[in-house]
Parts: sequence; C-alpha cells; structure tokens
Amino acid sequence: MELARLPQVPPCGTADRLHGAQIIGCEERGTTLSRETLAEIVLCMTTNFEVSRKENLMTKVFLFVVSFFLFHNVQCQALDTTIEHNDAKIHFKTVGEGRPILLLAGGPGLSFDYLVPVAQGLAKSFRCILVDERGTGKSAVQTYDTTTITVSLTIEDLEYLRNYLGYKDWFVLGSSVGGYVASSYACAYPKSVSALVLVGSAGFNSSLWAYYGANIWCRLLPSDQQLSESWSDSAVVAKDPRHAGMEYLKAILPAFFYDRLNCVRWMPYMKDEWYNLDVANLISHDMAKDDITEKSRAYKNPVLVLQGRQDQVGESMPYIISQTYPNSKLVFINKCGHLPWLEQPKIFYDAVETFLSEKK
Repeated sequence: MELARLPQVPPCGTADRLHGAQIIGCEERGTTLSRETLAEIVLCMTTNFEVSRKENLMTKVFLFVVSFFLFHNVQCQALDTTIEHNDAKIHFKTVGEGRPILLLAGGPGLSFDYLVPVAQGLAKSFRCILVDERGTGKSAVQTYDTTTITVSLTIEDLEYLRNYLGYKDWFVLGSSVGGYVASSYACAYPKSVSALVLVGSAGFNSSLWAYYGANIWCRLLPSDQQLSESWSDSAVVAKDPRHAGMEYLKAILPAFFYDRLNCVRWMPYMKDEWYNLDVANLISHDMAKDDITEKSRAYKNPVLVLQGRQDQVGESMPYIISQTYPNSKLVFINKCGHLPWLEQPKIFYDAVETFLSEKK
C-alpha cells in the first residue's frame, strides 16, 4: 500500500509587478499602505519640496531616510500572495521577522496549512515563508500531468520565489516528503540554502515507499484500517477525489502520532482543500526517477536531521540522511511521531532555534 496512490484587504492589483512576477492578489497585514501608495508619497515629497541649493543636500538625505523606512515597512509586512511562474500560480505566505526560513510541506500533495503552527512557533525569531508547492493548496496549474507537476519544476518555483522576495539565501525546513524536496533544492542551488532542517524526511529517493505503508498499517486499529479501506475504494475516490483523499488521511492519521489523543485534537482542523491526490501521485512517481543521494554528499552547509523516535518513517532513514551529509547533526525526540511540533513542541522549537541561531 502506497500512501500517495490512495486516495478585508483589497488586492494589490494586476498591474503590480515586482522582479518580473505578476502579483495575482495579496493581503498585507500590519500597515495598510500599498507599494503604490508609498511610491506616491515619496514622489509627492520630491516634487513638492522647493528648496534652495544649500538645502538640497539635506533634503535628499531626509527623503532617502523616509523612503527607506517606508519601503522597509512594506518589505517586513506579512504577505498572503499569489505570483505566476512557469505557467503556474504559486501561493505563499510570510509570518514573523528575522532571518528568512522557507517551510516545505510533505504528503506529497499537502498544502502548507499543516505547517502553520511551525511558522507561528518560529515567528518571533525568523521570517517564515510558507509556500503551497506547485499544484497544492491555492497554487494551481491548468492541467495536472507529468509535464506540469515535477520536483524539478517545484525547485525552480522555490528559487524564483527567493529572488522575488529579494533574499540572498535562506534556511529551508522540509517536513516528510518536503524533506526530499528541500534536499533536491539544496542540490540544485546550494548557495541559496544556508542550512537545512529535515523533519521526518522521506530521504533521497523513493525507497521509503517500499515499507512506509506497512509501517502505517501495523500502527492502526482494525477500525482505522476498515475506514481507510472504505475511503480508498476506487468508486468512492472517483466521486470526489479530494474529499476521499483527505478522509483517507484522517483514517490513517493515528499512525503519525505517538499519542493517539494528539491525533484526535488535530483532526478537526484538517480540510479537503489541504490535499491534492493528483499531485501526490505525480510527485511520488517523479521521486522514483531521481536518486539524489550522491548529489547530496556535495552539500557542505549545516544540516539538522530531526526525527521523532516513534515516527512511522522508521529510524534507518534519518541515519542514512545524517551519514550522507558531511556537516549534519541528528537529533531524536522521544515519545514523538511524525509531527514533533504538535507532540513535543518545546523540544522541537528549542532544537530548531538553537541549531539555526548558530548559523546566523
């Protein structure tokens, strides 16, 4: 059994462009001043001030300082935005202040929504960038097939987003299959990734799928197994793939936790739009084409491999990952499954923040 094969603020305006990308719509929290409004303020200031030649230098300095703080304020705002790249609409959200850290969701096929608690937890120390990877959540392509949904296209989206936001580099945290995507991104653009945090990572290839389903199955109660089988029935999936996919994930979710009660608390928050079964199948298939183990050995920057001791991924995978990267640190968290920020939040955040604070 393979998991992947089972199933009000006005917009900034379509004419607003930055770094060559069209902003489809955005919500800016904090100040309500748009980029256009700030530009008009500065323009008015420069055209309406009439000064003598002696005052000209001081005026220029004054205008520079004012414009710097105005535009810096916009850059530091939280964004909830969609941009276009390579025939896809890519949705992302920013939270917090500090060094930027990109958060990549797993599944494959999941939106960034389940990582929102991670962003909230790190927001006091870092500028967290949550992105719906190509085809997931609010990110969309016109057709979902092997030409539009691939790991390589996803990586190009991420690099484009980094340039769009104007970051020289950023930390990258990948959860589950998001760990594979993060590692692939670091292989392709090592200078863009200053450090990696891999949480319950799927590793460097598709070898996890050989036993991942069995690891999940053996942790479920008979009632969980029966429910998961009913939602993965082909006739049920055909009626509403997205709903069936999410209900299937809910049915097997107890296997992702050390404490079943934590699963029960989290389940009501899960929504159908979090999961795209088409993307899950396409990315799972694409992972089988490229083993990035040898490429990953060349990545020299620091890597934190963070693993719940009771994670259904198993303990062999984090050891393989840690031994592959030449500059890695492996940390196990006891009494913890696949989502350590929900089961052992203090240990999780302390480990991540301590590791990244050393890289600042």
